[in-house]
Amino acid sequence: MPYPRPFLLVFLCAFAPLWAEAQSPSPFSVLPASNQPFNVCRANASDTANTDTVGNPSCTPAPAVKKLPIRIVPFRDPNQPATRPDALTNASSAGPAGAQLTYNGGPVISNVQVVVVYWGNNVDPVVTNGITGFYQTVVDSTYLDLMYEYSTVGVNYNGTTTNQNIGHGTVLGPYTITPSVTSGTIDDSAIQTELQKQIAASHLPPVSTDASGQSNTLYTVYFPPGMNITTGGTNSCQAGGFCAYHGSSKTTGTSQQIFQYSVVPDFGSGSGCDSGCGGGTEFQNITSVSSHELAESITDAQVAFAGPGNGPPLAWYDNTNGEIGDICNQYEDTVSAHGKTFTIQQLWSNNQGACVNGPGASLSLTTTASSVPTGTPLSVTVTVKNSKGVTLPFYTGTIHFTSTDAAAQLPADYAFTASDGGTHTFSVSFGTTGSQSVAATDVDVSSIKGSVSETVTQGQQTPVITWATPAPITYGTPLGPAQLDAMANVPGTFAYTPVAGTVLSAGLQQLQVVFTPNDTTKYKTTTASVMLQVNQATPSITWATPAPITYGTALSTAQLNATSTVQGKFVYNPALGTVLSAGAQTLKVIFTPTDSTDYTTAFSSVTLQVNQATPTITWVTPTPITYGTPLGAAQLNATANVPGSFSYTPAEGTVLPAGAQTLKAVFTPSDTTNYTSASASVILQVTDFAIAASPSSQTIPSGQDATYSLALTSLGGFNGTVALSCSGGPPNSSCTLSPASVRLNGSNNAAMTVELHPPMNVNHGTFMLTITAQSGNDVHTVPVSLTVK
Repeated sequence: MPYPRPFLLVFLCAFAPLWAEAQSPSPFSVLPASNQPFNVCRANASDTANTDTVGNPSCTPAPAVKKLPIRIVPFRDPNQPATRPDALTNASSAGPAGAQLTYNGGPVISNVQVVVVYWGNNVDPVVTNGITGFYQTVVDSTYLDLMYEYSTVGVNYNGTTTNQNIGHGTVLGPYTITPSVTSGTIDDSAIQTELQKQIAASHLPPVSTDASGQSNTLYTVYFPPGMNITTGGTNSCQAGGFCAYHGSSKTTGTSQQIFQYSVVPDFGSGSGCDSGCGGGTEFQNITSVSSHELAESITDAQVAFAGPGNGPPLAWYDNTNGEIGDICNQYEDTVSAHGKTFTIQQLWSNNQGACVNGPGASLSLTTTASSVPTGTPLSVTVTVKNSKGVTLPFYTGTIHFTSTDAAAQLPADYAFTASDGGTHTFSVSFGTTGSQSVAATDVDVSSIKGSVSETVTQGQQTPVITWATPAPITYGTPLGPAQLDAMANVPGTFAYTPVAGTVLSAGLQQLQVVFTPNDTTKYKTTTASVMLQVNQATPSITWATPAPITYGTALSTAQLNATSTVQGKFVYNPALGTVLSAGAQTLKVIFTPTDSTDYTTAFSSVTLQVNQATPTITWVTPTPITYGTPLGAAQLNATANVPGSFSYTPAEGTVLPAGAQTLKAVFTPSDTTNYTSASASVILQVTDFAIAASPSSQTIPSGQDATYSLALTSLGGFNGTVALSCSGGPPNSSCTLSPASVRLNGSNNAAMTVELHPPMNVNHGTFMLTITAQSGNDVHTVPVSLTVK
């Protein structure tokens, strides 16, 4: 909605004292404009006479204007009364009397690339929260279509032209730079230098150019609070100064490129621009000023390089009133695109002769026939034209169709593209006889509209076909009556494509039918279609449960042997070669079919029983030991192929009897998950010997010797030397052993004698004699008795 508020207005002549001292061409100078008339000659190959921009013959170039062009939004001292009423309007304004922009041979911007730049990270959030969205809306709106009339194709100044068409633009950013100056006063020359450095360092996007080599890039720079900007001796946000300006500069380096930039100071409370640069909200004032500089940058791109007088690089300029925004600097409006609306300043249109917010476009609708039968498609061409009847090739609005015929079949809303060139053809079908019309209206700008009328006659009636969307099927299912079941409200025959029995690929498939009515005079053949969802089939996987394996067995094709009815690739988890822990293990497989269009990926799994492994025990038969030798590490020395512990029976330290003795070991593995307990045994030969004496008792008279026979027997293969000794008997007696020791070799026996020599005067009585045989720790004794009479 329009909102009444004052807007800045300072007559340019009021600034004359500020600029009267300018002596040389400077891109920063602002001087009063001249009132001299000015015509531009238009190049036209079919026009042999000189004609001006409005078609007047005998065009001659105007004399040079010896003043520098204006390129600022003037600041209005809020303490001084305006010279004419401020205005906010959504209607066009006549503007200053005699206003007319003329072409001076310089470049315009074809498709502006707006680069939003924040001068440091302290820019007012009022700006940062919305200015990028503002530009995104404006560069794709009718505001840019308005400027198409200032394209330079076919327009020249003394034979000079840049042959550029002005179209829509793009927006990059925002970009927050870190400049060397962020407070105090900064001059335009320092701003240019900073921008050059930021571009060279790639902190800002590079300059883009159009097909003619002219720059498309406009760096729109927004400043933080607390900065005073100077240019040409004037200050921002101060009486006699400016609210914003635009200019041009060049990049540094060997390949210098021209770029455009605009400068917008802070408009926040207390800035000065808050009261001298508009009477709306802060953001409305900012977008109004920003649109002013955007339009002037596009239509007069290199004004900053222009010296006094006319000619390149000056482009579109009014010697009395300034640039396209200066002529309308008191009039604000709104512009909409893509559902968003922003405040802008109106611009001067030569074609419309007024300050406007758009191209004054209308939609011209034409058809290929003056009458059409009902149900017959009719081509309707929509052409977007300005108030002079010139096609607007860069129009990108969205149009909506309506008709007086409620039964008409109308096109859906359509968004024009640059490739349409301002014209597009649609198909319309009427359903009611009589005089009918179809209309098209821009959905954002309702004033852009048009219509065409048509006489509708009775045509063949279109049969009504009823064909419900079939339920989804799975790939591999042939088409049948469940899918091909269209019906019509009149008798006739159906011909389906694809035909019954067809197997369709997976995906969203279109089924079509041609219905031929029996009465072809009254009814026409018609078609219908439905979409059938053919779902991917899931491949079947066959995978038998594998036979159990023992821990330590790597997975192989004996286990990973899934198969499918379709071609594809199996990926197993765990993979081939994996050694699984003991227990019930799940094997998984992902099957990816080669035909990924018709088949989906399939999954399967089986359970594999991995049995515990039995450790391998190594236990060499121990060397035989002699009776009396306790069991130790020499005998209890079993080993296993995995870590664990042994327990032995008999235990270590046990003294075994002679003979073949069984030693047993039980092995408990450390990894009881994957290994079971194991046992082993060996035979240990324990050797010994035995001693016997004969007779076991005897009687002798006093003074006589006694003799005993001894027998040593080898037991279990005993092999060793046995020493003999005796003790006991009558007091003071002695004994003699013959021999005193013998060697048993495992199989032999030995015999010997023991003579007992009692003293002559031994007392009578019975005495015990102990005979001892010893080999190492193996000791045996045998007692005999002796009776002395």
